Amino acid sequence: MANGTRVASKGKIEITIEINENTEMKIIMDVIESVEKELILENYVLREKRGIIDYNEKTLILREDGKDIEIPIEYENNDENINDDNDSDDSEDEDSENEYEETSEREIFLMNNEEKGHVIEQNY
Repeated sequence: MANGTRVASKGKIEITIEINENTEMKIIMDVIESVEKELILENYVLREKRGIIDYNEKTLILREDGKDIEIPIEYENNDENINDDNDSDDSEDEDSENEYEETSEREIFLMNNEEKGHVIEQNY
């Protein structure tokens, strides 16, 4: 899960995501038990599609069939937790690093999708 908890996969599914009227993208996803209707892209999808995250514009740029596709994203970021004071002691630096790591784990990129897909592997 995006918050770091582990959830057993019920299998894998290949889905087609319609980005806009002219663009579709196929990806393989793990299926988990959830009431949410959001799609969380894993790092391997971002690597495979050569994803670039523009934090200033809040967009995800993916490459599909030689075209760049811009997708609006939402994410959480708690910059106020990062300690920029160079005069702090080691324990404060360690606390700041831990807060940064926790913030990184909470960064999620959401795409709403209700498309159906093709089941590749089932684990239940």
